Amino acid sequence: MSIATVPLPFAASLLAGIVAVRVVLVTRKVGWPNGLISVFFALLGVQAILTGFRFEYALGFVVLIQPVLAMLVCPVAYLAFRSLRGPDNDQISKSNIAHLLPATMTAVIMWLDIETPVPIDIIVWASFMIYSVLILSEIRGGPDTFERFGTDDVQALVTARIVTLCLIIIIMIFDIMIFLNFKYWDAKLTQEIVVLGSILLITISAAMLIVPSEFPIPVVIKRFGQSLTTDQIAVTEEDRETFKQLEELMMNKKPYLDPNINITRIARQLNIPARAVSNSVNRVRNQNFSQFVNQFRVQEACSLLKSTDMSVTEIMFAAGFQTKSTFNREFLSVTGQSPSIYRKAAT
Repeated sequence: MSIATVPLPFAASLLAGIVAVRVVLVTRKVGWPNGLISVFFALLGVQAILTGFRFEYALGFVVLIQPVLAMLVCPVAYLAFRSLRGPDNDQISKSNIAHLLPATMTAVIMWLDIETPVPIDIIVWASFMIYSVLILSEIRGGPDTFERFGTDDVQALVTARIVTLCLIIIIMIFDIMIFLNFKYWDAKLTQEIVVLGSILLITISAAMLIVPSEFPIPVVIKRFGQSLTTDQIAVTEEDRETFKQLEELMMNKKPYLDPNINITRIARQLNIPARAVSNSVNRVRNQNFSQFVNQFRVQEACSLLKSTDMSVTEIMFAAGFQTKSTFNREFLSVTGQSPSIYRKAAT
């Protein structure tokens, strides 16, 4: 299969660009600061276009541009998720502009043809590895770092963060393969590597277009992400007291019925810091806040399934869920059955 007859890099760039637009449209509905997330996908698209020009039309100037854009991909992804943390991080602070310095330095080195002690490719790989560690540290913060978002939005963000980390690692691997291909394999595998990378980007972009809010990731990766966020610190009396107040609030006022409830609003009602609420749930129940809330919603749904003739969809909304996929997943996780089977067994 020839790259000249099947320009996969261009198809990959088109899909990545569509994903960027889709992210803007979807996130705007819930008020996410979406600019940097969209820039991340746009950069992937531009990189794919440049790859097509470089290997299909042998345009040498692309070599001067690609490393600079590559040095922007990871900082943009990292800052995008940082901007979503906490209640007061809508804007990236000026200090974070420092994350753009490596790309600026790379541009100067490439365009002025400055000799470096190590190849520029190794500098790019080092950047990818550093930002992989930084994004990994964000993942270790757990879902409750997105404290101002509703439970469904948190799930989407957690999934997106893990997928982004995996995507960055995959990009780095392909970049290493291309470097080795030119240095040691006389460019014999160029087409195969480019085609494989393009197909991978097309597959991920297409999947995100089909299921934009709950990108399907392998179970092993989900478990990996969950293991990173498990808090092994012993439960304190403060944790138990906070959890007791939280549980009483849930049972008496049922705030979980609000589909947009988040940990920040709950913390305000309890007059307790959001981090303390999150820690109490993590340590007492070994759950994150979203899982804790969804358990109450599933219990509410079970009660309605047994006591009313409402449709499953009506019960889903009445219990506080917003999407059928989340409802079915959480219901199965808690009861081991689908809502329909549960209703039949209860009657």
